[in-house]
Amino acid sequence: MKKKLATYVSLLTMLSSFLIGPINVLAEQLDNPLDVEQVDQNVVSTEKEDDLLNVEQVGVDRSDTAVTDKEVDLTQSDNNHSAEELTGLTLKEKENTVENDSNGLDSEKSNPQQEDYLKEQQAPLPASSEINFDLSVTDYDGKPLDKPVGQWDSFRVNLDFTIPNDSTLKSGSETIIQLPAELLIGDNITDSIKDGTGAVVANVTVDGLNKALTLTYTDYVESHSDIKGNFFFFVRVDTSVVQKEELLKLDIDIDGEIKPFEIEFEGVDYTAPPFSKAGWFLDNDARTIQYYLAVNRSQQAFKHAVVKDSLISPDITYDPDSFVIKQGTWVRNDEDTDWVLVDEKEVTKEIVLSEDKRSFTIDFGDIQQDDHFAVYYKATIADDISVTTEDVFSNKAVLESNDTIITEEIIDTIYKGSGGEAEGARYSIKILKLNEDNQPLGGAVFEVREMSSNEIHGKIETNDAGEGSIDHLLKKDYEITEIKAPEGYKLLDEPVIIKAEDFKSEEPVVEKIVINQKETVQVKGEKVWEDNHNQDGLRPDSIQVQLYADEETYGEPVTLSKDNNWTHTWDNLPKLSNGKVIKYTVKEVTKIPGYTTEITETSPGNVVITNKHVTEKTDITGQKTWQDNHNQDGLRPETITVNLLANGQVIHSQTVSEKDNWQYSFTGLPVYEDGELIIYTVTEDQVPGYTTQIKGYDILNTYRPKKTGLTVTKAWEDNHNQDGLRPDSIQVQLYADEETFGEPVTLSKENNWTHTWDNLPKLSNGKVIKYTVKEVTKIPGYTTEITETSPGNVVITNKHATEKTDITGQKTWQDNHNQDGLRPETITVNLLANGQVIHSQTVSEKDNWQYSFTGLSVYEDGELIIYTVTEDQVPGYTTQIKGYDILNTYRPKKTGLTVTKAWEDNHNQDGLRPDSIQVQLYADEETYGKPVTLSKDNNWTHTWDNLPKLSNGKVIKYTVKEITKVPGYTTEITETSPGNVVITNKHMVKKLTEVPLDEPKHNKPSTPSTPYTEVKNKKALPQTSEKANNWVMLLGLLLIGFTLMMSKRKTE
Repeated sequence: MKKKLATYVSLLTMLSSFLIGPINVLAEQLDNPLDVEQVDQNVVSTEKEDDLLNVEQVGVDRSDTAVTDKEVDLTQSDNNHSAEELTGLTLKEKENTVENDSNGLDSEKSNPQQEDYLKEQQAPLPASSEINFDLSVTDYDGKPLDKPVGQWDSFRVNLDFTIPNDSTLKSGSETIIQLPAELLIGDNITDSIKDGTGAVVANVTVDGLNKALTLTYTDYVESHSDIKGNFFFFVRVDTSVVQKEELLKLDIDIDGEIKPFEIEFEGVDYTAPPFSKAGWFLDNDARTIQYYLAVNRSQQAFKHAVVKDSLISPDITYDPDSFVIKQGTWVRNDEDTDWVLVDEKEVTKEIVLSEDKRSFTIDFGDIQQDDHFAVYYKATIADDISVTTEDVFSNKAVLESNDTIITEEIIDTIYKGSGGEAEGARYSIKILKLNEDNQPLGGAVFEVREMSSNEIHGKIETNDAGEGSIDHLLKKDYEITEIKAPEGYKLLDEPVIIKAEDFKSEEPVVEKIVINQKETVQVKGEKVWEDNHNQDGLRPDSIQVQLYADEETYGEPVTLSKDNNWTHTWDNLPKLSNGKVIKYTVKEVTKIPGYTTEITETSPGNVVITNKHVTEKTDITGQKTWQDNHNQDGLRPETITVNLLANGQVIHSQTVSEKDNWQYSFTGLPVYEDGELIIYTVTEDQVPGYTTQIKGYDILNTYRPKKTGLTVTKAWEDNHNQDGLRPDSIQVQLYADEETFGEPVTLSKENNWTHTWDNLPKLSNGKVIKYTVKEVTKIPGYTTEITETSPGNVVITNKHATEKTDITGQKTWQDNHNQDGLRPETITVNLLANGQVIHSQTVSEKDNWQYSFTGLSVYEDGELIIYTVTEDQVPGYTTQIKGYDILNTYRPKKTGLTVTKAWEDNHNQDGLRPDSIQVQLYADEETYGKPVTLSKDNNWTHTWDNLPKLSNGKVIKYTVKEITKVPGYTTEITETSPGNVVITNKHMVKKLTEVPLDEPKHNKPSTPSTPYTEVKNKKALPQTSEKANNWVMLLGLLLIGFTLMMSKRKTE
């Protein structure tokens, strides 16, 4: 029952191992459907076996009956235990490590830790994307893999790699190499990839549990360029995943980059040998080999069974404390991929170990079919031996029965870590510094900057041979900037550029020749004159100067003059001569009489040559002399003021007194100004009562009793004779106490309009005479103002208010009161002076169409200004200008009307007819114009012509009415024809009684010679004389009508 239960448990375990992997794969696919390939490679469960990859075992049966050649790989496992420690280990755990016919590794199922690790590796680190890997697969010795791989055969995976120069790899960057589930690799192996000098390029760590390798790069990748190398490691087929013979198509994932390859697998060997042996190096221990013997897997009976074991290779011995023997039952594991010792127990027997510890013997006695054993022990390699992947350690084991060899095996154990090598390059830049003559220059300093990162990598300084270099550079672009030039030379204007392609692996040093130009200086020479602006006129127009270098003439003399501002600059002068700084000086070549020369270097490279001339000076001295009979009248002042004039301008004044002995002097006076001799004179302020006489610089003051003087000056205020009215001369008269004194004096431009009367008597009859000056000449247009500005000084000012005029004008419209509405609201009137417009004015009805220009000058330069007016054109009107008035005429449609006064009063029979009457014209019932008087003088008629015919587009109706009321008359107004109106005044005359002819008149008023009879009836016939008068009146009316008609036609 227990056996069946164990079988069921085993079957369940096997099913779980097959199901867990696919389930995990499915889950990953659902989570990340786009990365199926990666999931397949990284998530498939791997079964842990104690790594046998680091040992290759060859078993050889040297007995007569059977010979077996087997190559077996056993993974490393930590079996460094004492016999006591191994007592607690089951033979099943250790059986996983035993090889031979059916020797296999214990394969544990995948676990969560492994799956989490694999998932973490799905996100590749950045290193691999910058590294080019090429993969190949060979046999253990590096030869082509041209035959199928056995269950325990190790083969080699080779990786060639190249790191680009533009890589961003840093120390600590990693590359993860993930193996497929079908392969096994040794656990916990560490190694390194080095270059030819032993410098580590990358450290290699093997994680056997997760079937992965990690390459961790050192700072070698930061300090070298053109890095390339190779790397290899050993693997074998994981029989927990693959058991059958087949062609395996495998992928190795290098940080997400898939490298595919194929191998043929022989499948699992299920034979059960009577004796087998295996050996492997412990984890990370290149000095301890763990050996393992499996006895009687074939389940046979052996009489007097003895095992003998010996070491063939030198420098290796057995560890006496490491032997452990366990007994149990050999069975196949659940996957039927390996042998497992179950129900084990430790039965360590006496082991006969040779004195040199290089061989031993174990006597098992008689072994029955169900007596199964496993033997564990270790061998240690001498400390002075360096173990590499090429070293082979051989060992022979024999199983004898009754002194007969049943099986003999010789195994070779090799340390199978990983291996590889790499090479990288470091480059140098060499500078050769030369001058323009190809001579080496030392002392130049350059700064080296890597252009992509902008980092400063160091400096290059040239030696006396002009050479300098910098090492340990990568294959990148560099900018080399000169920051210090050799003494006497200029810095380079542009940096030197070294491109990455300039570096060659066969020529790791890039040489550059750099030529510097000599450093130059500039010298400026400037001429300065200290001669009071060439006061004495001695300064030359030009001078010559010479440049000197270390007291030797350099170049040709240079001319300085006013044209070049008395300065010159010498450029591009060499700074050094034979390594020493040249001292430049400037000297004056031209000798300048009357000048001294002083040369000063005001600042480096700036030389000032100063020419100094002490200008000629003079002193003026004078003596004041008094002729006043020793100041008899006590009029001499205590001090006087003497003025010094230079070229007529007062430049100094000095107070002189008796304590100075009436002497004065002006010293240190320049003799010349702008090269011209200065004329010095003296004057004195007037001394009252004295007359002045100047001889040279001496002044004689003479006092003649009761004498004085007076000066008159004419001043004009007429705006520089603007109106040309100023006379060429005028006369003035001196008055003494209002009486003329002497003759009139003429003032004119010739005597500067001034005159002085001296030696005038001061007193008259003991009284001081009052002197005045009056203007004799009358000057039209000027007013005169006389002012005594100071005693003895009179100014006559003639003022002329320059003549002004105003211009006014009237705008007149002849358009019948704007009958047709064409008159503009404003017009523009222009004022012209001598034909040029000087003012314009806008005029409108609110100004009553009047305009004026006021304050106008009458003259210009003494000539009368002609003023005229114009106006801007008024559309539809003609313009007529009379003087300053403007008449605008517009001729609208015109008409006329004639009024005639008719009397029906029998020729004023009753004497009631007035001498005149007034009539009024009406336009549309509105008065039009003023009343008109009709009388005998105008034949009792009047005509209005040029009457506007229209008003606002309508015909105006003209009528006439009588204004004067005529007593005794009735009025009748009749329009006899268009434009002809007759106003008839009628008076009914009275009948008179006939008087005899001889009756005296008694002074009664005269009566008509023809008696008049009052007409009672209009139809009554008139008397003969009255009839004749009527005919005359009718004829007159016809003539008037005809005249009016003709006048009307002419008007129309």
